[in-house]
Amino acid sequence: MRLTDSSIPEIPDEACCRELMDQYSMLPNIVRHSYRVCQIALFIARELNRHGANVSLELIVAGSLLHDITKTHTLHTKENHSDTGRDLLIGLGMPEVADIVARHVRLGLDNRDENSIGQISEAHIVNYSDKRVMHETVVSLKDRMEDLMVRYAKTPEARERIGALKELTFRLEDQIFGWLDFPPSTLDLFNTIDVFDIAYVPQDLSIP
Repeated sequence: MRLTDSSIPEIPDEACCRELMDQYSMLPNIVRHSYRVCQIALFIARELNRHGANVSLELIVAGSLLHDITKTHTLHTKENHSDTGRDLLIGLGMPEVADIVARHVRLGLDNRDENSIGQISEAHIVNYSDKRVMHETVVSLKDRMEDLMVRYAKTPEARERIGALKELTFRLEDQIFGWLDFPPSTLDLFNTIDVFDIAYVPQDLSIP
């Protein structure tokens, strides 16, 4: 069944997100990447909530699964897929999800109280989780940033932009994991499970 604007909820669940992925012809590798990002983001969000945060797991799922909703299209048009994704989701009546998608490539931390768990938003979690997933493999932030530098830093301006992104993302990692009981490297365990098992947590990461 093809979704229509009136049939899409403001925060779609996994099934609805999957239909949108099909409807907008997302390449299979981008679908798998998005599911891996969702696994990581959902786990981080649950653990942050366990420590006193108040982030929406529903928004995390929708924002993660749809963060690259227009990327297949922009591979041909060369548009900014975070901008086109935002515009598409706003048009479909999903402003909160659209905000996460708009901020998943670059997300500033200026003017935020980095000592408060309440300042970590759904957009921060999805942004960070996306930076930890290369294709569908969870990698270290260092390796991911080096990959971005090799692939996209073709000009001095691009190198400067990616360098600034690297600094901001490491700050975000420190902010997130300052509240958690495990280091960033333990997320590598998600490579042992299927990308589509978004609710499953590897046994070694299960926390009472």
